[in-house]
Parts: sequence; C-alpha cells; structure tokens
Amino acid sequence: DPTFIGVPMSGVSRHILRTVDVATIVRARRANYRWLQEALADFSELEPLHPALGDGVCPWVLPFVARGRHNLHLELRRRGVSAFTWGDVVHPALPISDFPDAGYLYDKLVLLPIHQSLTMPDLEAMVGAIRSALGRRE
Repeated sequence: DPTFIGVPMSGVSRHILRTVDVATIVRARRANYRWLQEALADFSELEPLHPALGDGVCPWVLPFVARGRHNLHLELRRRGVSAFTWGDVVHPALPISDFPDAGYLYDKLVLLPIHQSLTMPDLEAMVGAIRSALGRRE
C-alpha cells in the first residue's frame, strides 16, 4: 500500500530495537538453525533450502523442501510444531504456471521455527514430531 511509504517505525518497535540484545538473538537463531539442520540431515525426504548460513545472516526460519510429502506442515502442526508454508499466499492473479520454480516452492517448501527462545527440549520435540510425521522410528 503506497500510503504507508514514509510511515515511521512505531514506538513499540523503537523500544524493542533499543532494548534487545541483537547479537545474542543472532547467535541463538544461528545455533538453533544449525542444530536442527544437523538433526534432520538423515531424513532423505527433507532437503534444506540453504545448506549453509552466510556470515552475519540471522535466519528467521529453517526452510526445507519436503520431497514426496504433501502438506507436511499440517501434519507437523497437529503434532505441536508451528511449521508453515507459503502455499496459502499465492495471489489469485499470479499465473503460477508461468513460474514453475516458484510453484514448486509454494507447494513443497516447509518453514520450521528457530526462534531464539526455543530450548533444546523444544528442538528435540520438533525432531521427534518430524520423525513421527514421516513415519520413522527412533
């Protein structure tokens, strides 16, 4: 919406920006990303979209392609993992058939949370839920 161009940051956002320890958040998210990615490395159905994080990158999520699985994110949600996809945000006017790579990602890309407040038990539970959703045993 062009009317939002030039709208300043909200006071709440300015307060958060001034009071959070950004370096700690970046370290925690990178650590969660790497740990989860390594824990999922043996799952042949899952291919990380970004196998390596670039220097200084603060990841928002761990994106992976779920090969041979439709709606894996819904199975994970039923198991308590707040996974999601971009599938529901394709604009109806977009001729997605003209962009097969984007269509593939809309259909197969699953995004896993790696928020800085996640604990090791949270990450381990997420791997357990993924294992269960994929029909694997310990």
